Amino acid sequence: MDAPSQATPQDVTVADRSFWHQDEGLLASIGCRLETAVRWFTDVRAKILIVIGGLTLVVVSGMLLDSYGTVNDVNGGPMVRLWMLPLWLCSFVHLLMLFISVANNCTHACPTSPLRHAKSSDSLGPYRLHHRIGSGGMGDVYLAEHTFLERKCAIKLIRPERADKISRARFEREVRAAARLAHVNIVTIYDGGRTIDGTFYYAMEFLDGMNLDDLVQQHGPLPTARVVYLVAQMCSGLSEAHRLGLIHRDVKPANIFMTVQGGKWDVVKLLDFGLVKPIVDATSLTLNGMVTGSPFYLSPEQATGKRLADQRSDIYSLGAVMYFLLTNRPPFCDEQTLQLLLAHVHRQPTAISEFNNDVSMELEATVLKCLAKHVDDRFSSAADLVEALHACPEWGEWDAVAAAEWWQAKLVNAF
Repeated sequence: MDAPSQATPQDVTVADRSFWHQDEGLLASIGCRLETAVRWFTDVRAKILIVIGGLTLVVVSGMLLDSYGTVNDVNGGPMVRLWMLPLWLCSFVHLLMLFISVANNCTHACPTSPLRHAKSSDSLGPYRLHHRIGSGGMGDVYLAEHTFLERKCAIKLIRPERADKISRARFEREVRAAARLAHVNIVTIYDGGRTIDGTFYYAMEFLDGMNLDDLVQQHGPLPTARVVYLVAQMCSGLSEAHRLGLIHRDVKPANIFMTVQGGKWDVVKLLDFGLVKPIVDATSLTLNGMVTGSPFYLSPEQATGKRLADQRSDIYSLGAVMYFLLTNRPPFCDEQTLQLLLAHVHRQPTAISEFNNDVSMELEATVLKCLAKHVDDRFSSAADLVEALHACPEWGEWDAVAAAEWWQAKLVNAF
C-alpha cells in the first residue's frame, strides 16, 4: 500500500517541521516511564513492600555493623555476623526485586503505549482499546470505544518499525487530508493526535461490513446493476476529494468498504488516504522511479512515473476496480510486478464479456474508457463517469431495497 520513499531536501524540511521529531519522542518516552514509576510507588501495596523491605534492610545492616564492632568479643561476635548475613542478603534481594518490578512496569505497562497486544483495559486518551481488527502498510487498526460517549470507533496507530520521518509525514498527511473530507462515501475522522510516548493515532468511524475484495472473493462477481450502483457512490466520494484538490492514488477493492448506515445497505466508504496527494504538490514523498499504489490497480502514469497523477489516474484505478467486480479478476494478472507495470502501459485487458455474459455493451465500453492508456482518452472527471453509467441499461436496477434483500438472504443462509 505504501511506496518506498526518499527524503529530498524539501522532504527533510517538511519532516523537521513536523511534530514527529525523534528527540521529542525519546523525551516523551522517558517522561512516560517516570510517570508510571511515580504512580507505582504511590500505590498502597508498593508503599507497604518498600517500608517492610527498607526497615528490614536497615535493622539487619545495623546489627551487622554492631557485630563487626565486637569482632574480638569472646561471646561470639563472628557468630552474630554469620546469623545476620543471610537476613541481610534476603532483604537486599527483596528490595532488588522491587526495583526490577518497577522497571518492568515502566517498560511494559505504560498506559499510553498501546502498540503491544491490546487488551480491554488499554486506553488511549478518552478511548478504550479492545483488539486489533486490521493492519495496513503504515499501521494497525484497533476496535475501540470512546469512554464518555460510549461510541464504537476504529483507531489507527503508526507502526514503530515504520516510524521513519517520511512515513510519519505521510501518516500525518493522511489524517489531515481525510479530516478535510466530509462526505457520506468517505470514512469520517473523529479525532487524532499523539500520545505521551510519541505514538501517533487517529480515530475514525467504525464500519460494520466488508471491503469489496473480500466480498468478491467470498461471493464471486457481483450483479452488473449492483456494480453500477456501487461505482456511482465511489464516484461521489472521489468527486469530493477531487473538488478539494486531493488525489487518492490507491483506489482498489480492499480500500472500498460496504457497510450499513441509517438502515440503508450497500453504503460505500472510501478508506485509506495514506497515498493521497494534492494535485499541485511541490513536496514529494515518493522515490523517483518507484510506483505509488497497488500494482493490480494503478494507472500507466503511476507505473512509469513520467507524469504526475491527477484525478484521471483515480478514474483508471476505478475502472480496474469495476473490471474486478464484474469478473473476479483484475485487468492484468501477471505474477511479476514488472510484468504488471508493463501490462498497464502497453497491453489491452481481455474483454469483460469473455468472463461475464451479463455485462451490457454500454457498461463494458464505459469500463474500457476508464482503462484507456492515455489520460486524455479517459473520462475527465468522476462526474463524467457517473453520466456514462447513467446511460447504461443496468442503471436503476439495483437500489437500497435490493441490497437489503441480498444481505438478509446471506445472513439467513449463514445461520
